[in-house]
Amino acid sequence: MTQPYPELGYWTLGGHVPDPTPLLGEVREGERLGLNTVWISERPGTKDIGALCGAALAAAPNSTIATGLINNLQIRNPYIVASFASTMMLMTGNKFILGVGHGQPKLSDMLGVPRSTLPLIGRYIDAMKRLWRGEVVTAASDGWTLNGAVLGAPLEKMPPIYMGAVGDKSLAWAGAHCDGVILFSCLNTTAVRHSVEVVRTAAKEAGRDPASVKICAVAVTACDVSEEKMLNYVVRRMNTYFMLPMIDVLVKANGWDPEKARIVKEAVFAQASQSGGMGDEGASRDLDDLRRYRDLYPREWIEDCNAVGSAANGARFIRSLFDAGADKVIIHGSPPADLGSLMQEWPKHRP
Repeated sequence: MTQPYPELGYWTLGGHVPDPTPLLGEVREGERLGLNTVWISERPGTKDIGALCGAALAAAPNSTIATGLINNLQIRNPYIVASFASTMMLMTGNKFILGVGHGQPKLSDMLGVPRSTLPLIGRYIDAMKRLWRGEVVTAASDGWTLNGAVLGAPLEKMPPIYMGAVGDKSLAWAGAHCDGVILFSCLNTTAVRHSVEVVRTAAKEAGRDPASVKICAVAVTACDVSEEKMLNYVVRRMNTYFMLPMIDVLVKANGWDPEKARIVKEAVFAQASQSGGMGDEGASRDLDDLRRYRDLYPREWIEDCNAVGSAANGARFIRSLFDAGADKVIIHGSPPADLGSLMQEWPKHRP
């Protein structure tokens, strides 16, 4: 294991994957590189969050394990998620982060549960905290019921809860109620600086120490890699964001030209297959398609919002996120096997 970098984390198994087993090698390599926290997202079918978190802990026992994110909380009774998080805190020696997010309306509709809202998330988190404190909980809300529920093993330390947020309303809510905030991918430094200010202000207005809320910026990374990898790690990932309802929020946050964004969005949807999936399954993987998208994006949208090019360029971009106010940076896109040169360069740029 090289020198640890607690300020950095990384996502494993980014996006839709047909096979989750590469997680084992990725987390071993991430730990060897000194990356402190592994973030694990969930996806129906191949990325069960409980199974993956347990496997990651077994393969990389010195790492902090983080869910990034548990979405659509309301599809599970809060007793289930509280029990999962409690178990992970005990298994990791309190090196666990419970990352949550809004999720997708499509999944809520598919399963017949309410769509996510901030008040819904707040009620859910409140129920889990009561369970972690050892209370006997009777409550009903948003389609779930607890009737004299108790976990039976109160925690000495509650799992820190990080909220994925994009717009100002969600950022402010997270600053007022959560232990940390995960910013969206592909934000430029101006957008990160604004997001940090919204979170810190909301925390202060809520009577909290603004510095106690840890803010994670995200760096989609493709440094010193082949053209094919760069197109898949960065361009295709950006394409998937243009398939999401929140893309208008990202466009506004970065100050991108809405007309150019409309052209990209129409092109992405015209090429996408109707997979019926929950995320990026429908985004084209054809290299010629991805080259056309790369040329369709304004150059600054790629270079000012992602860690691309040489390792030195990537390290400078990551450093700029810290300079914009982030407490931590989560590396996205490239798996740990493609981060060697970046991690060799990083010590020259660390805050």
